Amino acid sequence: QTRLGAAIDTLEQAAPLGAVQVIGGVPDAPSGIKPQLLTGGGSVWMLTNAVYRVDVASATLVQVLHEGDTVGATTVGQIRAITWRQEQLVAVDAKQAFVFENTTGTWSVEQLGQLSPDGYPNVINADTYDYNLYLLDSTAGQILKFTAGLYGSTPGDWTAGVERANLERGVDMAVDGHVWVLRDDGVVLDFFQSQLNLTIAPTILPPLPGAQTLHVTESSQFIHVIGTDGRVLRLARDGSLAQQFTPPPGSTLL
Repeated sequence: QTRLGAAIDTLEQAAPLGAVQVIGGVPDAPSGIKPQLLTGGGSVWMLTNAVYRVDVASATLVQVLHEGDTVGATTVGQIRAITWRQEQLVAVDAKQAFVFENTTGTWSVEQLGQLSPDGYPNVINADTYDYNLYLLDSTAGQILKFTAGLYGSTPGDWTAGVERANLERGVDMAVDGHVWVLRDDGVVLDFFQSQLNLTIAPTILPPLPGAQTLHVTESSQFIHVIGTDGRVLRLARDGSLAQQFTPPPGSTLL
């Protein structure tokens, strides 16, 4: 049985995740909010019901921004996404971007140009590139782009309504010069210069029951996808499977 299990792992290019650190007391995210975990400025940051800095040494959370907090004269709404912009953490609610100055530990606010009085209440993810801010709204099937230095201006519909059906299935997004969108079935969409450049539909054994998280950076040749079953897929940029990792039983991956 041990040899059979090892043979199956080899066939599936699977290996267990190592060096897992459990973080205790993670609050549930509100309905409609996608939990996020990212690194920046030498810290680890988490979004669930609020924005937290993860104290890695004690594996605990330190709250840094919550709905109802006041930044300047602005009240923070329900925080929908976080991202890293150069040396700053950025948290986005439906109408504003809140920017954390790591050196001073203070927040500032940048208003977002509005397409409607409600702002963007269905945003599920945000990312930045060259100070441009991108928001994924899968309900509307849109990627909204706020130009660097002009967040208060009306954003552009980055794909101009094209690929709306694909984007309505989007569950996560990453930007590294290309804009990558992960669909709920594990298909990865590669957009470049506002057009769909490549559709990646990797063959995975066993098949993913669904997908939830995408991670892409300029410095890596790989695309990482987390399935709803907790598996982590390492894909080459042509879509071929390089390796998959399985989490310890009972663990939850963001």
